[in-house]
Amino acid sequence: IPSGGVIIVSAHFLLNILISRWAHDHGRTFTPILVGDREPIYYAGSLVPLEPLYAGPLVIIQARREIREGAILFCDLDHTEANDRHHPIDIPGGRRYVSPSLLKVAAHTRTPVVFAATYFDEHGRVTYTRPASDEPDAMLGEFLAFFRTHAERVQR
Repeated sequence: IPSGGVIIVSAHFLLNILISRWAHDHGRTFTPILVGDREPIYYAGSLVPLEPLYAGPLVIIQARREIREGAILFCDLDHTEANDRHHPIDIPGGRRYVSPSLLKVAAHTRTPVVFAATYFDEHGRVTYTRPASDEPDAMLGEFLAFFRTHAERVQR
């Protein structure tokens, strides 16, 4: 994970909150972007609360501020509902829709992007991958392939 502001993108893998523990242990701020209010959440295994951003009209402005302040911004890019700006992807768990918005923010702000897949594989590891491109459409294509590959590896 690069130092300074970085965007980690993933899909809805149930263990994604564990990424926050790595950030906490390394003195990094971890800022998740969430859709809708929810119960308070904490850095994994701690009583230190996370301060999420909530999807809405100001989230991009708030995200840019977090990036400038050196935070690890985290967002699951997949959704269950279709949107004309989202890209469909069929995975073993069903059809999902992936938003390219945060990848566009990353390109515009020249913020490093990391893809993450958090689940227990045969080696019990978390997978992190840096995209080869910093161009939004190419990053989206790489993320869709990454998502499909790792969703297929989840043991159900």
